[in-house]
Amino acid sequence: MDQVPFGPFDVLVAFVSFWLVQAILAGHHQGVSLGHPGVAGAVLSAGLLLCVCALLGLALGAVIRHTAGGIAATVAVILVPAILALLPAPWNGRLGRFTLLEAARQVSALHPATNLLSPGWSLLVLLAWPAGAGVTLVPGLAARRLPPRVRLVPPAEPVTRRVFTVSRRGGDRKPAVRVVLDALSAAAA
Repeated sequence: MDQVPFGPFDVLVAFVSFWLVQAILAGHHQGVSLGHPGVAGAVLSAGLLLCVCALLGLALGAVIRHTAGGIAATVAVILVPAILALLPAPWNGRLGRFTLLEAARQVSALHPATNLLSPGWSLLVLLAWPAGAGVTLVPGLAARRLPPRVRLVPPAEPVTRRVFTVSRRGGDRKPAVRVVLDALSAAAA
């Protein structure tokens, strides 16, 4: 079976969506042409966002190896960090600039926000999301089909982690918080 890259279809969807929206807006005299400064780049970056989301979903689905879990993880990874935009200023810009949706909005904006990264740096953040998911995917794929003379060797010294949590006074006695703290302690051990 031949595999088709994501890119051309994503850009096609972005341009078709643009033309359909412009057909609707033209009836209200609010349309904009593709030749207007920044519009073509905004449409291309919308296609790039679709490609990034698809690659992120592919990587998470391959790591999780469960359809419902992969879909839920992809939606969570895309939408949950967007909650950072609800923080009060200046934290919403300081933390929100590294989220997928804010970076995509900054790349495609005709008038970029001043409290976020520049469009060039936002493009790098946008491309780093699927790259980071791919980095988590590569070791698992590489370890599945090792050549006969290659073997995996565990690290010589034990790997240790420290986990720190913050809760309100007495919060660690609540059952739900206790379960999370126990799970973190077990994962770090």
